[in-house]
Parts: sequence; structure tokens; C-alpha cells
Amino acid sequence: MIHYDLICKNGHGFDGWFSNSAAYDEQRKSGSIACPMCSTSEIDKQLMMPGIGRKSNQKSETRNPMVAASDPRMKKLIQKMREFKEYVENTADYVGDRFAEEARRIH
Repeated sequence: MIHYDLICKNGHGFDGWFSNSAAYDEQRKSGSIACPMCSTSEIDKQLMMPGIGRKSNQKSETRNPMVAASDPRMKKLIQKMREFKEYVENTADYVGDRFAEEARRIH
């Protein structure tokens, strides 16, 4: 199973669990994923923190997404990340499995 933090076009954040990343892509394309708050099917992945284990003797920090979402700096960061993602998707060539060959060719 794979967990994604998702966000709809209206800014509502929610969790999604999928059997693999291809399952997410298929469900997003077909419009099967809907926001539980506004029912829109225009969904994207949010920037996520990696799931890195902590030492057992460290205190866990509480993560409140509502506090982060109300912080204007966080909203600005999220907007900039979305703009950057869109820029990369519109200007970069996806080479997939040919990455190593393309890198060698460019080098």
C-alpha cells in the first residue's frame, strides 16, 4: 500500500491509500478520486514529508495540518511548489527508462 497526501482544486487536503502509484494515476485519470469535502475530482498530490523512522528515545512532534494551512508563509510555499511543478511538467521532457542514455548523450 502507498499513502499520498492529496489536495483538491479548492485547497481541501485529505489522505489517499492506493495499492501502488499506477493505481493512483489510473484512478485520477478516470475521476474516481473525489474530495470528501466538496466532491470535486480535480485532485493532485501534496508535498509530503518522507516517512523516516525516529529514534525511540526522541519525543514525537505533533503535526497539525490546520495550523500549517492557516500560516500565510506555508500557503505561499505551497503555491510556489505548485507553480514549479507545473513549470517542470510543461518544459521538461520525460525520458522514463531512457534516463541514463539521455544523460550520457547530453554529457
